[in-house]
Amino acid sequence: MRIKPHHFVDILVAWGEGTRAFAPHPCGHMLHAVAERAWRERDLTLEFTAGADEICTPCMHNIGGACDDGLDPAMHGGEASKGAYNRALDGRWMERLGLAEGQKMRAEDYCLLLRDRSGDIGPIYPAQGNDENEARKKALLKGVSEYLAR
Repeated sequence: MRIKPHHFVDILVAWGEGTRAFAPHPCGHMLHAVAERAWRERDLTLEFTAGADEICTPCMHNIGGACDDGLDPAMHGGEASKGAYNRALDGRWMERLGLAEGQKMRAEDYCLLLRDRSGDIGPIYPAQGNDENEARKKALLKGVSEYLAR
């Protein structure tokens, strides 16, 4: 499965917060299907990308492999482009975890890497407050634990 590092993190966070079922999105992205597949497939291999992944591909905002969706700059460290924000976010996750574009890894191994190396996620999400980052980290670790125990 071709996936952005932060997309798998987002799925794990949602699982850690108690979300099990994801609904189809009006923009047409495939978060719901990717999350279901990730939970179901025991030997899932992830291929990391900072570009369009299996979630992004059918989305109406995926224009030639780039996201044209916008963001509220006040909520995202001054960044108004979702594509640019996500590329930077994935770059920070890849650097933190020692991942490279195109690298492949079993989903369970990625979870172990997140568990062992995520550390303080404040620098990964610098526009978010400490409380939000602490809650995200707690949910991430709970989601990782649940994924590994499934």
